[in-house]
Amino acid sequence: MTDTLNESIMDIECEKSIPTALDQESNPHLDDSTKKSPAAAAHENPNVSTLRRSERIRQQRADESEQARRERLQKDKARHLLRRLEESQQETQERRRQDARRAKRRRKQETDDERHERQAKDASRAEQRREQETDDERHGRQSKNASRERKRREQETDDERHERQVKDASRAEQRRAQETDDERHERQVKDIIRHRHRRQRSSSFYAAALQHEFPSESYH
Repeated sequence: MTDTLNESIMDIECEKSIPTALDQESNPHLDDSTKKSPAAAAHENPNVSTLRRSERIRQQRADESEQARRERLQKDKARHLLRRLEESQQETQERRRQDARRAKRRRKQETDDERHERQAKDASRAEQRREQETDDERHGRQSKNASRERKRREQETDDERHERQVKDASRAEQRRAQETDDERHERQVKDIIRHRHRRQRSSSFYAAALQHEFPSESYH
């Protein structure tokens, strides 16, 4: 009898300590803290979401500010380089003008012997450069010289043109007086070749002009 009574008392106490399914259904918030993970709890916190959004906005603005700063520095650097390049070109042109003025003054003051010596040195240096240059470099030099000469002739006055022609004739006469028989023969051959080329070009231009003026279809 006593054993049966003790077992009944223990069963009653166990039933009190263990919540029933009905108790859990009637209390849905029971043990919510044990069911939810920390990440889920933080995700549901509006303050944390606001802080994260503010941090993203702040970082985005910082990146945009850094990008704008870099672009501004690049533009400033480009402007600085362009300004230095323009200043360098202006300084180079001014230095060339000064050198040309000094050379002109020296030439006015030099004697005939000094002029002859200078011309001989210039001719020697020019000949050395021409011997070392390639065909492309020679063609480029000749084109540049022809272009510069054409510009000078277009800008010169009648008096300057007459003076240039007199000087050219004088220099040509001096060269011919100083040249050897071989040099004279070589010059004459070159003159003949150039004259022949000019005649061929003139004939080609004349034939093209005739063809344009009187096409072959007009004879049929």
